[in-house]
Amino acid sequence: MRDVRPQMTAAPLAPVTPHGEPPRAPEALVPALLQRGDDDWVRCEQDLTARGLPHQLLARSAFVVRRNDVETKLLVLRDADGFCWGGLAVHVRPIKGVPGHCTLHAERFGASIAPSALEAAARALANVLRRNARALRMDVDVFARDEETRLAASRALANAGFRNADSNSYVQTLTVDLLPDEDQIFASFSRSARRNVRQIDKHPLERRLISDSIYIPRMEEITRQTLDRTGGHYAPQDWKGRIEFSNAHPEMSRIVGVFRADREGTEALVSFAWGAMHGDHGQYRDGASTRVEWNVALSYVLIWDMISWAKAQGALWFDLGGVTDGRQGESDDPLAGISDFKRHFTSRVERVGQGFELQATTLRARAARALVRARALVRSRR
Repeated sequence: MRDVRPQMTAAPLAPVTPHGEPPRAPEALVPALLQRGDDDWVRCEQDLTARGLPHQLLARSAFVVRRNDVETKLLVLRDADGFCWGGLAVHVRPIKGVPGHCTLHAERFGASIAPSALEAAARALANVLRRNARALRMDVDVFARDEETRLAASRALANAGFRNADSNSYVQTLTVDLLPDEDQIFASFSRSARRNVRQIDKHPLERRLISDSIYIPRMEEITRQTLDRTGGHYAPQDWKGRIEFSNAHPEMSRIVGVFRADREGTEALVSFAWGAMHGDHGQYRDGASTRVEWNVALSYVLIWDMISWAKAQGALWFDLGGVTDGRQGESDDPLAGISDFKRHFTSRVERVGQGFELQATTLRARAARALVRARALVRSRR
């Protein structure tokens, strides 16, 4: 099997105080909402890295400028000298059936903001909603592996008027410690996972990077097949932008597939996975697989590829992209099979998230929400 893993790179060093703690943000921080293509976006990313704050992939300028499926802005908090103490992606999502109106969605609120700046960041998010006359709601997903940071982020949002809500992401996940060497990490997997990773060598299959947009229709086809098996709903993805970004920044994003060596063209692709780097950790973002005539589990080798890649970029841990409590054959959880698959790599379940929302209170927002409910009621009666 062809080895397509990158070489090890050094992780960036972050400044700390003499006591080993991150520096404290000043009392006065000025929020700003940066637009796509703003030259100051990259400078804020550099400030966050220098302060040891992990900056999520979906909030990076180089990723956002290639993204065509959603409008993204960056909420930043600056001190009097213009240095950034926090950065957060805010997505603008149009509402179907209510032209000109939208919801706002802030991802991964917590780790990418200095702990002492969380209260200011929460207030800034609330103000972003109030100043957007056409936004009906602000959804916020807290994300932090550290419990103290996660609880502090949740308190900050509650103090700013947000209330608990269903998360747009996941609240718990399976994690893999990347501090041991690769052999030790591999040995920590279940026996069946190790066997399935090696099994690909026994068939005309090979692992290769997906760097050409010609494979997008095949990736969408495989995704639909996977969702049909799990009862999921298919939504088009911006694979073109992701592939272009991965080609330009292989240290931050990686799309890899399993290909049949006995077939030509796009039909040779039978499984794929997308991994993302978020500063201190890597994440399994997305993936899908089809069926082949051999008794081989196609996705195991791709997860191992993602884990090896993340370690090579200096990640301290790996996030397997969420897990549910259901077990296949023991519950009606449609994601039980996927969760069982992920458990072959680790048994460490950690709570990482919580959902919050803030409703706009203007007359326009109330009228628009009433229209959304009315149209949903009409559809349900048809």
